[in-house]
Amino acid sequence: MIADIYFWQIIMIDIIVWDIEKECLHSKFKGHSKQVLVVTSSPDGSYLSSGSMDKTIRIWDTDKGVVLQTLKGHKKTVSSVIFSPDSRRIASGSHDKTIRIWDTNTGSQLIRIRGHSHWINTVDFCPFGLCVA
Repeated sequence: MIADIYFWQIIMIDIIVWDIEKECLHSKFKGHSKQVLVVTSSPDGSYLSSGSMDKTIRIWDTDKGVVLQTLKGHKKTVSSVIFSPDSRRIASGSHDKTIRIWDTNTGSQLIRIRGHSHWINTVDFCPFGLCVA
């Protein structure tokens, strides 16, 4: 689990997790084929999600360091990812000008929101997870 004593760093296609109490490397996540632009942890720290120039979102098990799901659907770079407060969904934003909502257990796309005139820089869930901005 990624707790308050860890932080992550993106180095091109790898995600590096550092233990800031021990001042050492905790783990390294590899799997994207192009540069990773964004990483976020689930509210309980059990999972990470990452968005990349390879147009995918990956959901990682933080204890095992393995990819649980690879979410595909965006047509361009994924620039924003965020877990819902209950960790059951992920919202993603992309240079393809869409926001997508994903089921974290199945990896299926639940909703695609279109209508933006420019690429999406960031997305966020409201506190109860019933809306995105």
